[in-house]
Amino acid sequence: MYKTITEFVADMRLLLENCYRFNGPDHNVSRKAQRIETLLEQKLALLSRFSLLSFCTAFTSWQENLQELHLCVGRCRKISRYLIVKFSVIRLHYYTVVVTLYQLKS
Repeated sequence: MYKTITEFVADMRLLLENCYRFNGPDHNVSRKAQRIETLLEQKLALLSRFSLLSFCTAFTSWQENLQELHLCVGRCRKISRYLIVKFSVIRLHYYTVVVTLYQLKS
């Protein structure tokens, strides 16, 4: 079992080199090994592009989420300032009502 793609690729390249070395370049086994090697290199190129694309997509998504978080924090700050002002106004009205009721009782 391979732990990484690098281990697999290294083993495949060793296998292909042995096909060329022990069978000669004109042997049927070597020709099939060349086709396998071509396919391997094509798939590795796709994997590299996919990995890069995947990384770029993840990074872009991370940046967008970070920007959204900044906007959300900004909105939260505005809301909290608004609520503090409203709470202060409500508290002021409450004290006014309490003082008025106290004065009416007296």
